[in-house]
Amino acid sequence: MKNNNSDIHKMIEKQSRSWLEYSPVCTKIVDLDYNLQYMSSAGIKGLGIDDITPFYGKPYPFDFYPEPFRNLTVKNLDKVKETGDVITQEDSVVDIEGNELWYHSTLVPVNNDEGRIDYIMIVSVDTTDRHKAIQKIKNFDKSLEKQVAERTGELVKTNEELEIEIIKRMKTEERLQGTLEQSRIWLDNSPVCTKIVDLDFNLQYMSDAGVQALKINDVTALYGKPYPFDFFPESTKKSLIKSLERVRETGETITGEAPVADIDGNEMWFQATLVPVRDDEGRIDFIIVVSVDINERKKMEKALVQSEKLKSIGTITAGISHEFNNILAIISGNVQLLEETYEDQGELTDMLRTIGKAVDDGAEISRNMLKFTMTKKGTEKFVSSHIRDLIRQSVEFTMPRWKNMSQTKGINYQIAKEGMKSVSPVMCNPTEIKEVFINIINNALDAMPEGGSISFSTWDRDETVLVSITDTGEGMSEEVKKNIFDPFFSTKTPKGTGLGMSIAYGIVTRHGGKIEIESEVGEGSTFTLEFPSAKTFVSPKAIPKPEQKSKGKNLSILVVDDEEDICDTLDQFLSKRGNKVKAIDNGAGAIKLINSEYFDLVLCDLAMPNGSGFDVIKAINRLGKIPKIGIITGWGEKIKPIEEEGTKVDFVLKKPFKYSALSKCIDDAFSADSR
Repeated sequence: MKNNNSDIHKMIEKQSRSWLEYSPVCTKIVDLDYNLQYMSSAGIKGLGIDDITPFYGKPYPFDFYPEPFRNLTVKNLDKVKETGDVITQEDSVVDIEGNELWYHSTLVPVNNDEGRIDYIMIVSVDTTDRHKAIQKIKNFDKSLEKQVAERTGELVKTNEELEIEIIKRMKTEERLQGTLEQSRIWLDNSPVCTKIVDLDFNLQYMSDAGVQALKINDVTALYGKPYPFDFFPESTKKSLIKSLERVRETGETITGEAPVADIDGNEMWFQATLVPVRDDEGRIDFIIVVSVDINERKKMEKALVQSEKLKSIGTITAGISHEFNNILAIISGNVQLLEETYEDQGELTDMLRTIGKAVDDGAEISRNMLKFTMTKKGTEKFVSSHIRDLIRQSVEFTMPRWKNMSQTKGINYQIAKEGMKSVSPVMCNPTEIKEVFINIINNALDAMPEGGSISFSTWDRDETVLVSITDTGEGMSEEVKKNIFDPFFSTKTPKGTGLGMSIAYGIVTRHGGKIEIESEVGEGSTFTLEFPSAKTFVSPKAIPKPEQKSKGKNLSILVVDDEEDICDTLDQFLSKRGNKVKAIDNGAGAIKLINSEYFDLVLCDLAMPNGSGFDVIKAINRLGKIPKIGIITGWGEKIKPIEEEGTKVDFVLKKPFKYSALSKCIDDAFSADSR
């Protein structure tokens, strides 16, 4: 079925109304008084309307729509009529029976030959399934990959029956021809790309939305030539041809999504629905391909998937970290007791210090395991800081490494900071932001074993501060880029832990920012970071602490921890300092003890069998005379339930801790100015 240009245009004029009717996208036409003049079959079926003709000439939006939607749509229609702008909106509507649906709508003014707005076209894509899918992604915490795979499409299944209501209302051939020409205008004004291919898959028509998206200068040059185009990715071409063959052979309607490329090779994502159109004898005559731009949705899904990966792994990691910290606390406690007992034996003390250093290293790993999963903003330690200063400090911190490498290996590293312009300050935790920069710098150095350069640039855009860090290293494959921010992913095996960039991702996200990467193998890498700018720069003021009188001795202390070894070491340490100590390994027993005798101080773990630490703390706060309370926990997270319920706690120590830190906390709790 090969047509010349005049045949093509004749077919377009005759069949453009059919294309609208076959499209899975709902097209509505309203006049300038917002009275409905036309609705395509997708909208009629989507809303469950048996007969659309009684609605023609009546006000749109319909009375059975929710009032907020009606108000928003009328407001946007007014704006389109007054300004001629194209406006998009997210719609929560209901069908004729009251079932909630979601649509993404574009309101497009259509001008007459004199350039005045003649009517308004509303093109609506059913996004109900997308909203359900996003909700699933947000709510799930275990089977992430399975839920993502089950995510449904953005477009509603296309209609199987053809209903041409407007044509039935046409009384003369002249009016029919005018309406057909008008239908073609509607297609070309629609933000949805409509393509027509014959049964040899040669392109016969493409609407303006597709022409503009693909940056095609003259689409007529492509008419009669094979679709999909040569400049599409090979995988997309194969998939599309396979789907077109299936539609031609079976008459099925197929929906799928794939990356395509414009004429310059830039990647975009579209969701396409392939619809067979039959002639009067029921034979498939041609195929409509309706494509919706889903680039923004893909970006959002990518961010959601990364966030949910961290949440899922974070749940497991928190439990592992808790158990790990308990083990470290037992080792640390015994080491500290031995150091006190054998402080005059130099060789043994040195060995104990080595063990203590290993405990500290293990505690740092445990903290890092939790840090990469923390993406929720916590601004209590944020201060207004200049990003250029943090970059300079990070470069200085890493300087010994790259300078030593230059000297010992005879290679050259260059640090270019000329692109660092003066920018607005940002609210941040400076230590964490420097950790991000240090991780990126170290990654760049690892990618440049033979030397190279790292360049920094900073600039403002609206109320956002942007930073780019570019290296001339080996670059990354698509697989590495895809997984670079995943926990425990590393290309430095066996040296790397795979936590560096996932920690950076968590820190940047926690600051309300974004981090993205561009890289090609052999072409180096560029990290781009975005942070919300701060309006003013305020230097934090140090508040002097009052002098405290030590009262942390001769106390009656109850230790509550399900780890017997921790109870034993705390008992030894506290008893040596003249305190009377009792220890118990469960919450229920602790509650009985505090109700039968008075303690000056209760040191309590949180996660315990037979009554948790929360139960113990609540029971203590119900006593007439409340002792001091110290939480000793292996959990690395903030103890939210206590804070939310307003329950009184004097201090919190995270395991493993130094006994000197415990002594200070006890002294502070019993100092003259405490409660």
